[in-house]
Amino acid sequence: MEISKNKNTQPGSSQEGIDILRDAMTIASACMKHFRLNHLQPQHLAIVPEKGYENCDNQSELALKYLQWYEETRGVQIQSAHSEGGEHVVAGRYKVDGYIKEEDRAIEVNGCAWHACQKCFGNDLYKILPNGKTMAKTIEDDENRLTIIRRNIKNVDIIWECEIRQMLRRSKNMRKSFANY
Repeated sequence: MEISKNKNTQPGSSQEGIDILRDAMTIASACMKHFRLNHLQPQHLAIVPEKGYENCDNQSELALKYLQWYEETRGVQIQSAHSEGGEHVVAGRYKVDGYIKEEDRAIEVNGCAWHACQKCFGNDLYKILPNGKTMAKTIEDDENRLTIIRRNIKNVDIIWECEIRQMLRRSKNMRKSFANY
């Protein structure tokens, strides 16, 4: 299998190649494309993801632990990725990490690296984050998303990963709750 900038488009060729610039944005996606094109047989049984198909919502373990702790300490019920209906969906397209129906409250747990925490990453708006975007683009996307969420939900609380870690250092009860998750 040749992976190159130039795609082999000879008719009848069993291996057309992969145009990385068009077909794959990452090495992982190029490898997966290669696997599907050259190794996956027709009518092959599904290859089940390592964590199964059950919980497809992308929510960090830290966020889930925090939401459970929040439930325990405040005596409320939070809809999250582990709830029966999954995460609460706003405006038909935005999922919130936690939602308290009785308070019309959304709780967003922002990972510092994925949401451009300026406390942790400074003010260099051109810095590239692990999501492949600049800090400026990530901040802009988050602000646009939060504007729509705030139009639809009365109360929106945002907590940063670094703030949760700071709370964990200070609170023995919180550490115990997280350990029992």
